[in-house]
Amino acid sequence: MILRVVWERNKYLLFLGSLLSSCFFGVLHAKQDISLTDFSYYTEHYPPSNYIENNELTGMSVELIKLIWQELDIPEQTIQLVPWARGYRITQSQKHSVLFTMARAKEREHLFKWVGPIYTARHILLARADFKHPIRSIEDAYEFPIAAIRNDISEVALLEVGFPKNNIAPLTNLKQSILMLENGRLDLIIISQASIKNLIESNNLELDDFKMVYQVNEVKNYYAFSKDTPDPVITLFQHALDNIDAQRIKLLKKYSLELDFQISKDF
Repeated sequence: MILRVVWERNKYLLFLGSLLSSCFFGVLHAKQDISLTDFSYYTEHYPPSNYIENNELTGMSVELIKLIWQELDIPEQTIQLVPWARGYRITQSQKHSVLFTMARAKEREHLFKWVGPIYTARHILLARADFKHPIRSIEDAYEFPIAAIRNDISEVALLEVGFPKNNIAPLTNLKQSILMLENGRLDLIIISQASIKNLIESNNLELDDFKMVYQVNEVKNYYAFSKDTPDPVITLFQHALDNIDAQRIKLLKKYSLELDFQISKDF
């Protein structure tokens, strides 16, 4: 009789323990209940990282995210090409969103979750070849309006080094900025050094008509996930990127994103 009571009590305790355990892990699972295919991906036209060629989206970051999907056994996902400001706004307000390629600036750190780095970008002041004013510090550029893409890291970079906000001409795309520079409506624009050659050639302009005059900063670019993304998902994406690092390095070479650089008009 005593043995039966003990057995019944133990069965009850085992059942209770199992029930509590199930509830705990059920709640934990519910918090992390998101599929790796639930994300919406956004990017902008910003070669050589992401751009349209022959009616297809390509570029360093585009090819790399496809390799990450393969590593995670995810079917190829749709990537939407949008203006940077819109993608930036969506990724902060819409759950399960990814925007790339984004520089991991200090002021953005708490707004997103990060997978990367993808590559290092240098932001350069670009002028026409006939620009005669030496720029040895950012203060030397204060007297000149500088075009920057609105909400882009180029605008952030200028503000971080103390450039007067009222002297920044916020534009929506790179084509607009290079054409304004070429026709003399601006003396300087800020742009990623890796994008200069493609931007000039794609607008039927001549490389010799422009020159790089000052390096503003150097930052690492990442895939930016909306802040609601569970940390285990970020870990999975990061591990996948780490596992294909040899392929990432090959893409750096393919798209001429190695870290050699000098201020010069020789692109």
